[in-house]
Amino acid sequence: MEALVPISTADEIRLKSEEQKCLKVIGFTDAYRVPRHYYMGGTDVVIPNPTSPGDIQATLGIVNEMIKMNKVIIARFVFRNNATPKLVVLTPHCSKKGPLFYLNILPTVEEIRDFQFESLPECSQKQEEFMGHFIDSLDLEKDGEEELKPSETYNPMLQYFYKCIEFRALETDPEKKDKFPEMDEESMKYMKPNPKLFENNKFVNFFSKAFPIIENETPELKKKRVFWKDVISNEFEEKLTQERIEEKLNAKEPESKKAISAITPIEDFKEMINNKSEDLTVNAMNLMIDMINKFIRESFKGSYYVKAIDCIKAFRDAANDEDEVDLFNDFLYKLKEQFPKDNYLDFWLLFCDNKITLISMKENAKSKYDDKQCAEWLSNIQKKDVISSTIKDMGDLLLDIE
Repeated sequence: MEALVPISTADEIRLKSEEQKCLKVIGFTDAYRVPRHYYMGGTDVVIPNPTSPGDIQATLGIVNEMIKMNKVIIARFVFRNNATPKLVVLTPHCSKKGPLFYLNILPTVEEIRDFQFESLPECSQKQEEFMGHFIDSLDLEKDGEEELKPSETYNPMLQYFYKCIEFRALETDPEKKDKFPEMDEESMKYMKPNPKLFENNKFVNFFSKAFPIIENETPELKKKRVFWKDVISNEFEEKLTQERIEEKLNAKEPESKKAISAITPIEDFKEMINNKSEDLTVNAMNLMIDMINKFIRESFKGSYYVKAIDCIKAFRDAANDEDEVDLFNDFLYKLKEQFPKDNYLDFWLLFCDNKITLISMKENAKSKYDDKQCAEWLSNIQKKDVISSTIKDMGDLLLDIE
């Protein structure tokens, strides 16, 4: 059954977005930093007010200078009131009708989609040998000499096109003029290449046999229809049928979760911790450690750092509640070794901002560290000379921000 949660009118108004319609410039950057494959959706055009000569003149000056410097604008765009804000790029262009900007939406962190796919099965020894023979057959050199040595290559379709134009221009018979000429033998040779080019077909034809594709069949589960009158008669009046009694006796408990997904890691972690039928606490924490390391290692420009920090917080709370203090504290020490500050500066800056530290004796009596030791551990990361060791020039930092 679905439950309806009542929401008052005041709460509904407060939850709605209150963004105002705008196109606000965030800054300028080099055009090469925003390649075309970043563009999402269609392209809009931004033009100055056609009835205002001052707007046109000002826009023309900005557009000309941006074209000379090869710059683009990064802006915040709200299409209409209460719409979702978008990050856009404005590319300058000067047309015959006047200056303008091309507007394209850019992807943000919210657009990153983490698709989890299973690994491909390992190939057999016969399949490896088959692929080895196929790769060897692609070599055109045999006995030290190349079999195919084309000196000149013509485009047969282009040759035939010019032949049709010549035929239309010189043919005087009106009946023949409406027909196309036949392709000559020389052009047909190019349409049908040397048979030696197709010797590898014997391998291609056996690809389906060497690497068969098997479709996984999923059984169709037919749901049994349940009527309200049966529920009322069976549950409330306690008149259980024999079929209903057997169904309750044979009912199986749901299987315990044994893995943590990258999409909902905290929810899966808590579900394993709170499992009552089986003790999965240590296993869940080890899986969470692997997931945190994966988020940090596979982040593109820090795209998963926030997610990794949230997982560390959830891990810390669970370790404190379940008395697995040493497991968490050892994890933090190993984290500093696996991901040095010089190579993962942005992650450790975010780590310090969230003030995550070791679990102290004050929080849990099983800890080996007092408050002073925990504070020193965090202060060693926050040292200015360590955190700023990789920033050689402020200009490099500004380029990274752009």
